[in-house]
Amino acid sequence: IASISGKVVTEKNEGVENATIILQSNEQTLKTSNEEGVYDFGYMEQGGNYTITGSKTDDYLNGVNTLDLVMMQRHILDIEKIKTPYQLVAADVNKDKKITAGDLVELRKLILGVDAKLKNNESWRFVDKGFTFPDPANAQAANLKESYEIYDLSSDMAVDFVGVKVGD
Repeated sequence: IASISGKVVTEKNEGVENATIILQSNEQTLKTSNEEGVYDFGYMEQGGNYTITGSKTDDYLNGVNTLDLVMMQRHILDIEKIKTPYQLVAADVNKDKKITAGDLVELRKLILGVDAKLKNNESWRFVDKGFTFPDPANAQAANLKESYEIYDLSSDMAVDFVGVKVGD
């Protein structure tokens, strides 16, 4: 018996509460992160293969405001580039691996209440904390590692994710 647990935090190391953590093996098991972002699957059979992913699809507007639109527009116009890889992933609102006027349009519709949710994206994305961006200045174009594979579980494992609030 071994445990699989971990933490879901933002880029600023703040816990992401109420993220659904999905453990897939022969069957699917769900856990919800607490206020510190911690989750725990407890007793898992050793020797098993598991895939862990995160999901959070509520509260699309949480943290999103018109300042985000301004920052994205300044990035697109080459006035002031978005600085961190996770912010670049957040700015790719329509999930097409580019930051363009299309992302601005989608986010504006969300802010104005025209759309209640994003068409091609969840409200949060979860990136394996150990993932290294091949090109941090073009992070949204990367094939993000949004799941963690465990083969032949042999001991307790800590699997951490960075939660990225899309649009924020």
